Amino acid sequence: QQGREEVGSKGDGDPNITAPKDKTLRLTIPQMERIKDDEIPTGLGTDEALFHDYAGVHLKHTGWPWEKEANVYIAGHRLGYANTNSHLAFWDLNKLEKGDEFYITDSEGRKYTYEVFRKFIVTPNTLSVLKPVKGKNIVTLQTCTLPDYTNRLLVRGELKDIQEG
Repeated sequence: QQGREEVGSKGDGDPNITAPKDKTLRLTIPQMERIKDDEIPTGLGTDEALFHDYAGVHLKHTGWPWEKEANVYIAGHRLGYANTNSHLAFWDLNKLEKGDEFYITDSEGRKYTYEVFRKFIVTPNTLSVLKPVKGKNIVTLQTCTLPDYTNRLLVRGELKDIQEG
C-alpha cells in the first residue's frame, strides 16, 4: 500500500523507540553454534565483500527491529569462507524450530527478542519474502539449502519483547 524507498526513514516505528543513529545490528541465535553477538552490517544482497567478511548481512531496503511493521531480512552463507566470520555461519540454521528464540541488539543496547513461527523453502527468485508482513515486526533469516545450495531455507521469527540496554 505505501511505497517504501528508504525503509525506516519515515518514522513509522514504535512511538516509544527512536531509531538509533548507528544502524549496526548484532545477532545471537542460541541454537546455532557460530551466531553469538555477531555484527550484522546492512548492504545489498549482491555485496560479496560483506557476505565474505560477516556472519550475515541485513538486506538494504528491508525493515528494522525498532519499526512497528517490518521484515528485518538477514541472509548468511551456509559454507562461507574459511578464516572469516562467514565460515559455516548459517550452517545450522535448520536447527531452529517453532518456539525457539533469537535476539537482535541495536547500537544503543536494546535487545529485541524474536520467536520462531515458520520455517520454509523458496526458490532464489521468490522476492515476495522480502516484503513486510502486515501488522507484524518479523525477522527473516535466510541461507541456502543442502545438499545442492539451489534453494533458500528461510526461518521467520516474530518480535515478542524489547528490553532497554
